[in-house]
Amino acid sequence: MITVYCPHCYTANPENSEACAQCGCSLQHEEEKRFVEKLIWALKHPEPTVGPRAAWVLGERREAQAVDALITTVESSEEMALLEEAVVALGKIADPRAVPCLEQSLRQSYLSVRQRAAWALGRIGGPAVIDALKLALEDPNQTVREAALESLSNLSHRAGRSS
Repeated sequence: MITVYCPHCYTANPENSEACAQCGCSLQHEEEKRFVEKLIWALKHPEPTVGPRAAWVLGERREAQAVDALITTVESSEEMALLEEAVVALGKIADPRAVPCLEQSLRQSYLSVRQRAAWALGRIGGPAVIDALKLALEDPNQTVREAALESLSNLSHRAGRSS
């Protein structure tokens, strides 16, 4: 049996349902959304593999339209796989609006998320990023310290080439 998730409230419904059992939203002939909008919607999907996959695709496509949704995801989720992929996506998109969110992830999140946040900040660059990465050199975990050092090194090399 196929499960159909409501496009409004994410409630699982049987495949032949015409309306959501929870909110009443129509499940038939949903208006066609643009692909990026569907991916952004999927960040909140209750199936635990869907959100990380959507974040990965948004990052691979470098979808600047998704930055705000990815930031919200990082700020509100506790799902490690989703956090990891959203942080990496923000790094791939490299929008400076993500810097405060990534700095916060670098200080407070799971080890794997802190490591990815160091990488992502290195992709974005800028003075605030350098300060955050220098602080990450004092992280209790060696993997995070190494990621911060590599990002600082890459930023230094980029700065040297642009001079």
